[in-house]
Amino acid sequence: FLPTFLVIIFYNFFVLKAEAWLQYRLQKWYFGFLVIYVLLVTAIGSSVTATATQLVKAPLTAPNLLADTMPLASHFYLNYIP
Repeated sequence: FLPTFLVIIFYNFFVLKAEAWLQYRLQKWYFGFLVIYVLLVTAIGSSVTATATQLVKAPLTAPNLLADTMPLASHFYLNYIP
């Protein structure tokens, strides 16, 4: 679903010299999307407002916050394995 829209955007708004450049750019953007929205949002997503206020108060605690919440979200990732 999302890759289709990204391809349409890249065709219309970027000058690409070959189809391979389109695929390369699509792969870079889609990987970034997956890292942010699948990995980080599920780890922090249980309480977005509490997490946001904690990060605003102390932004350098983000790695510690991820280290604390990733083990709790691991069951979500295990559902991907059949």
